Amino acid sequence: MNNLEFASYAKSKVGCYYWFGTFGQKASKALYAEKKAQYPKYYTASDFPKQIANPKQVFDCAGLVKSIILLKKYSPSDDLGATGIYSKCKVKGGISNINALKVGTLLFKGNDKQKTHVGIYLGSGKIAEAKGHAYGVIESSFNSTWKYYAEYY
Repeated sequence: MNNLEFASYAKSKVGCYYWFGTFGQKASKALYAEKKAQYPKYYTASDFPKQIANPKQVFDCAGLVKSIILLKKYSPSDDLGATGIYSKCKVKGGISNINALKVGTLLFKGNDKQKTHVGIYLGSGKIAEAKGHAYGVIESSFNSTWKYYAEYY
């Protein structure tokens, strides 16, 4: 998959739900029970039954990035958070000029030691990101909180 296909894939997921610890599975009672047992503090919102009744794919921020790999064949070595994804990328660094980035480049929030959030650059200052449960997967605008980039595709 090249950078343009990767960005297109991410953009196609806008409107999907955010569920912590997921990477593109379909919202269901069974998945909710599994994830609530695994990560109870992230599964307290009252709208989960409504999302289960109207099932869509579910992602967290890192899950949106790695879903293309994990849905084909799950491998624990590919099941990484934002910091792990950043660490595995060979081309990476601090963002000095958003206009110099390729479409499909990963953008990160955080610091030198820990990356706390990841999104995919769509071009023209737009980012696809699984922002949080209250938002889901959205298209947002670039701002100064995005500090790092990496090439993943």
